[in-house]
Amino acid sequence: MIHKHCETCIKPSVCRTKTPAMTATTGPQTNGHVVCPLVSCDSKDCPQVMHKCKLTEHLSICLHQKTQCLNWCNGCPALVYRRDMSAHLFHCSANVIHCTVEWNRWPIHTRERRLTNQMAHQLLPHSLNATDMDVALALRDQRMLRQLWTAEKCTQKAFRNHLTLKYPAVPLKVCLGP
Repeated sequence: MIHKHCETCIKPSVCRTKTPAMTATTGPQTNGHVVCPLVSCDSKDCPQVMHKCKLTEHLSICLHQKTQCLNWCNGCPALVYRRDMSAHLFHCSANVIHCTVEWNRWPIHTRERRLTNQMAHQLLPHSLNATDMDVALALRDQRMLRQLWTAEKCTQKAFRNHLTLKYPAVPLKVCLGP
């Protein structure tokens, strides 16, 4: 519980509260308000000084406290300073996300196949930036569709399920590269 005076005290280092007077019933008081002593943060590198009743709250956000990695529930055992958490997450092995997305394509008739192939061959290399996400995903879709069109019928049949009775979902295999 944060005391009334402590709640409004913004800079404890220049706190103007006089030394609290003790009363038998309510403890230390100043102007009728209970006041608690000033304390430093438990972390040796932290310069913060606060009222004792705010210490628990401060420790939950202190950048100089060690805490479990945000991915502890995914198996990361690391204890990291809060200030270093973003750097740790960059290389944290439990931060890997595996995407299992597949595309369910409706049939493309011969006319649309021909147009898709013509458009793919007519694009000039300098007109598109293949590193842009939307262009890269569109090119990947086209590669996977061409893979579907050239796959053997038995392969296409093996990838069918109750949702895709006639036309299999794409990709037919995991594609890790361009």
